[in-house]
Amino acid sequence: MKYLYCFIIIFIVFKSYGQDRKADSLFLIDLINVNQDHTLNWDINTPIDNWSGITLKNNRLSNLYVNNKNLYVIPSSISNSNELVNFQCYNNNITQLPNEITKLSLLRDLTIYGNNITKLPEEIDKLINLRYLNAQWNQINYIPLSFNKLPNIYRLVIHSNNLGYSALELIPRFINRATINPQNKLNNDITIYYENSVELIVNDSSVNNTYTWYKNNSPIGNSNVRKLTTNENGLFYCIITNSDPFLSDLPTVTSGNYEITNAGPFWSDSTALAILRDTNIGNNLGWPTTNPTRVKDWAGVTHSGDLADRVTSVVIDNKEMYTLPAEMATMDGLTALEIQNNKLVFADLANLGSLAPTTFTYAPQAELGEERSIGFSLGNTVTMTVDSAAHANDTYQWFNENGAIAGAISNTYSAAAVGSYYCEVKNSLFPDLTLKQATTFIYDQDAYNNDERILKELYTSNSGNSLGWDLSKQMDTWNGVTLRGGRVYELALNGKILSTLPADFGQLTELSTLNLSNNSFSSLPILSTLSKLTSFQLGNNLFASIPATVTDLTQLEVLALNNNQITLVESSISNLTNLTDLSIQENFLTFEDIELLPQTSNSRTYSPQGTAGAPQYVGTSGYIYIVVDQTIDPTLRDVNTYQWYYEGVAIPNSNNDSLFINNQFGEFYTKINNPTITDLTLKTASIFVSPDKVDEQDSLVLVALKNIDLNPNNTLNWPNTSPVGSWEGIQVDGENARITTLDIWNKNIDALPSSFTSLTALENANISANNLIALPNDMDALTNLSYINISNNHLSFAEMDKIVLNESNGRVNFVYGNQKSIGEEGTTVTLENGFNFLAIPEEDRTTNDFYQWYRNGSIIDGENEESLRVNNTGEYNYTISNERYTTILLTSYSITVDGNVTSIGNEIGGTLKLYPNPTANRFTLEISNAVRIIDVKVYDVVGNIYLNIYNTSSLHKWSINLEGKPIGIYLVWVKTDKGEVTMKVFKK
Repeated sequence: MKYLYCFIIIFIVFKSYGQDRKADSLFLIDLINVNQDHTLNWDINTPIDNWSGITLKNNRLSNLYVNNKNLYVIPSSISNSNELVNFQCYNNNITQLPNEITKLSLLRDLTIYGNNITKLPEEIDKLINLRYLNAQWNQINYIPLSFNKLPNIYRLVIHSNNLGYSALELIPRFINRATINPQNKLNNDITIYYENSVELIVNDSSVNNTYTWYKNNSPIGNSNVRKLTTNENGLFYCIITNSDPFLSDLPTVTSGNYEITNAGPFWSDSTALAILRDTNIGNNLGWPTTNPTRVKDWAGVTHSGDLADRVTSVVIDNKEMYTLPAEMATMDGLTALEIQNNKLVFADLANLGSLAPTTFTYAPQAELGEERSIGFSLGNTVTMTVDSAAHANDTYQWFNENGAIAGAISNTYSAAAVGSYYCEVKNSLFPDLTLKQATTFIYDQDAYNNDERILKELYTSNSGNSLGWDLSKQMDTWNGVTLRGGRVYELALNGKILSTLPADFGQLTELSTLNLSNNSFSSLPILSTLSKLTSFQLGNNLFASIPATVTDLTQLEVLALNNNQITLVESSISNLTNLTDLSIQENFLTFEDIELLPQTSNSRTYSPQGTAGAPQYVGTSGYIYIVVDQTIDPTLRDVNTYQWYYEGVAIPNSNNDSLFINNQFGEFYTKINNPTITDLTLKTASIFVSPDKVDEQDSLVLVALKNIDLNPNNTLNWPNTSPVGSWEGIQVDGENARITTLDIWNKNIDALPSSFTSLTALENANISANNLIALPNDMDALTNLSYINISNNHLSFAEMDKIVLNESNGRVNFVYGNQKSIGEEGTTVTLENGFNFLAIPEEDRTTNDFYQWYRNGSIIDGENEESLRVNNTGEYNYTISNERYTTILLTSYSITVDGNVTSIGNEIGGTLKLYPNPTANRFTLEISNAVRIIDVKVYDVVGNIYLNIYNTSSLHKWSINLEGKPIGIYLVWVKTDKGEVTMKVFKK
């Protein structure tokens, strides 16, 4: 938009005055545009000859005065104003004259003082008419060689810049009036950090110069050179004089100040620290190797940040240092050096040379080497060596459990007895430090073998464990096993599917840590011999009480018993006076138990706890007091506070240990708090209150359901001495005494009584996971039923169709899958004359069924009818699916088809015929005239006689009617005068 605006202005100017001002107008508009903060105050809506500071001659720009106008840039388009004669631009912020200014061949006066110009244009000699140049009070430090060729200049004011004699001698000698004195410093003051020595150079090389260098304002003898080399710190500068008479008006020129400091010692310090970092691979110094930061920012290093200063302090305590580089000996500016708790030895400390910081902490250091365990047999020796780089002043002393060993003062020692051995190393140069060789345990091989035997027994006695031990390998390779001194020291056996410990587990007498959490332990052998055990983890097991052997371990410091089934704390737990950490939450403890826990433990975790007390089932006719289980904190009844809940909602003003019930039936429980054990709230087991009297007909249904004649193997466990409303899985509506909920899941129920459908108030029924093969025919009488679960029985889709649910309350839910096998178990069909028929029982069929037959587990393609003609032996079965029950596939029991006729006399069986088979009702028995049929009996598959036939119209051909008999397989016993035959017939 700015350029569009300028274009309009130019257009106005051109329209009014033609093309003769075009070049000047372009320059002036550029001058406005490139100096956004100018103070020119030109009215661009008026002709340029009305603008202040502008003089036109012959309609062209002749004089331009733009002084004190906050200008920063003179645009290159100044070359367009080639009629310009006088240009004043003083007291602005100009930093550079554009080279295009040299194209102003008519320019006579150029006044640019009071700016920030650093040099004059290279081709300034093209200003052939330049007579007057005033450039004082700038920062000019360079005059081009062409300046000497200006033909007409006679007045030059160029003092108060940064010019030296070598620049000023380029001024034409014919100038009558040249003001060059004074000049500012040749260069800005600078600070120089150097290493060992530095060369200072004056920016003035005139052949007539004489140089005198100063240090700290005092002249330096014999320093009359342009380049000064020094290795001293201080403030340096140079004063230059010149013998050229032309320049006599300028008596001296001064360089800038050079504040120089020898940073070599600091660089030596930082180099030493970098070498320290890089040679200790794996250190935890945290000093960067990439994207480096300043040494003063390195953790543990103290430095002012000034390169003239030394590093004064290095604190690298416990940083995994195992060597000190010799370069650190140069850090003689250190006043504090802390290098303790690393892995340094005397040979490393000797690398520090004569360093003697005021604070020097080098002790203690880590043990030398690693603990070792060596099996030992009588008559042998074991030679041990100190793991350390030796130093000339090192001295040695070997120890065993009895103290210093006389005469054992070299860096090796040969032992001939069981025990624990170590060596102490000292050095007179570093008296505060004693190095200790890590202990070598020379152990009894027999004790090792016994520990190994016990762990192998642990492995083999817990079949199915997940220990993953390879018993053919050494014990120290087994996961979770840590040895020390050739003995089992720590066992981490958590989550390994374990339930038992060997009886002699207590012989692992060196055991210090044992973790058995997340297993299935419910008891422990005697462990009181584990006198060194300090940490025992038993969380997430099956302990019903704290094992007595645990409270014998008085040295225990850590004990975890959380997530078990502990209901009681014995007073013997007070024996554990050394406990610092006890976890016993997620059990079934009460406040009385918590009070018995050792108070010495720094960390006791006992909240939350599981449900307190046992469930109660209370039957009432309407009014009754219910009471918190009397076994819960009997001694704290007057101290604890109570809050009762009914169906999960707090009951206002119910804060005693008992509650009066007025015709409220359902679930009650209490939350209990204690004034001193404030971080635990107990919740009691529920009290289920139900009507004492239940509708008589409903009660008779339940009595019939648990009758052993109907369900001989049921596990209902409904006590006759308790109210029906308190029976497991039963809920009763207290207002009308009718049963509303029946839950008999997994109670081994074979059949429902015919009276079941008289439970007309029933809303929820769970009869899943039983052995039902049929449901009552009038299930639709249960008009209030909104939920029923019949899954995991032997029910067909035809039986499921009997279910009718009430959808009015929006909680309709019918759970029917999966089902166990349907049909009849153990059915066998014999091929007669090479074939026979299998059929799906008619009572198991319903609309929209889809059938599929299988033989020996493989599908029989195309066999999708309710019956199947078979002519091969094998195991057959069928499946049924139904589009109305999309999530379930019913599968039948297996049906065995064999090729043998079951008979007593095979020769008779070969002549006797039974047809049709299968039959709807009637079938015929026919035999040759040479054999007479004497008697026939028909049995079901379990041996109950169905028909006992005494009379017939023929001795060779009998007709038998099964009308009214159930569908299924029957055994036909035929007695003839030649022998007996048993055959099978299937009624479809």
